[in-house]
Amino acid sequence: MKSSKAEIVKKFLDTAVACNWEKLENFCHEEFSVRESDSLPYAGVYKGIDGFRKLASIIFIDSFEEFKVAPQYFSEGDKHVLLVAKISGVGKKTNISFSSEVAEIYHFEENLIKEIQPFYWNSKLINDVLGLDSD
Repeated sequence: MKSSKAEIVKKFLDTAVACNWEKLENFCHEEFSVRESDSLPYAGVYKGIDGFRKLASIIFIDSFEEFKVAPQYFSEGDKHVLLVAKISGVGKKTNISFSSEVAEIYHFEENLIKEIQPFYWNSKLINDVLGLDSD
């Protein structure tokens, strides 16, 4: 039985939380990337598992304490999955707590995740929590 795309995303997330970088490759297209918004301090395109690992380090180790992602719901289309999640944490530099939402589009090709495109509900809040000027 073929897994739904939403199930693939759920397994990808569980594997990422476990930092099982080798197993993570099982869910990713050879051209896998994460594209972060220009309005964020970690803007850019992170390519491959190594790029994803670098981004995870920036977010989970360098920028925030207690950063949590709590999936709320998944919506699946022919070539994508939309995940809406609550995010929370504490800025390491400012010690400011925050809570917000993020929507992530998981683009698929050949039943593998090709690109993740996060959209933060309040990117100014993220910049403020990190002690950065977002103007």
